[in-house]
Amino acid sequence: MKRLILSLIIIFSMTNCSSSQNTNGANSKKEVATVVEENGSLSVKGNQIVNQYGKPVSFAGNSFFWSNKGWSGAKFYNKDIVKWLVKDWNATIVRCPLASDKKVRNGYHEEPEENVKRVSYVVDEAIRQGIYVIIDWHSHEAEKNKEKAIEFFKIMAEKYGKYPNIIYEIYNEPLKVSWDDVIKPYAEEVIA
Repeated sequence: MKRLILSLIIIFSMTNCSSSQNTNGANSKKEVATVVEENGSLSVKGNQIVNQYGKPVSFAGNSFFWSNKGWSGAKFYNKDIVKWLVKDWNATIVRCPLASDKKVRNGYHEEPEENVKRVSYVVDEAIRQGIYVIIDWHSHEAEKNKEKAIEFFKIMAEKYGKYPNIIYEIYNEPLKVSWDDVIKPYAEEVIA
């Protein structure tokens, strides 16, 4: 079990986000704002991630293992795991790597609906918990499957585009390919 848990964990960065308290005038009791309520939509300013007020922020959290069946990670794509990571690990962000390479059995190319469902379970609960979630097109050769990436991110953007919780990672691990000739044109088409 320890090995499995360790394979799920990737620490993104040390968090410097503290919880703030808002007073609810109706009840006069204090409620803790969620990370997303506190920071809103994120953007990049120079070399820093900034919140809705332009203040530099960082978040800490966990990465799920690939979404495909057969590698033992798919069973963790559920709301209970997200709740557990928020409560027990103080996660302020989670990462959802969609198994998207053609070579991966039971990944998006073979089972698109099942993989989208698994990713959606995690994203839906991250939104409910008020944390950020990275939707990751996990591929070493994404430019070779651009149409599938566009198809997937269209689904995700239509479903989740209104939420400030979502970070789209459109190409996880390009290997020895040109920025100008491969990565940038791919990114421009997928983002469009």
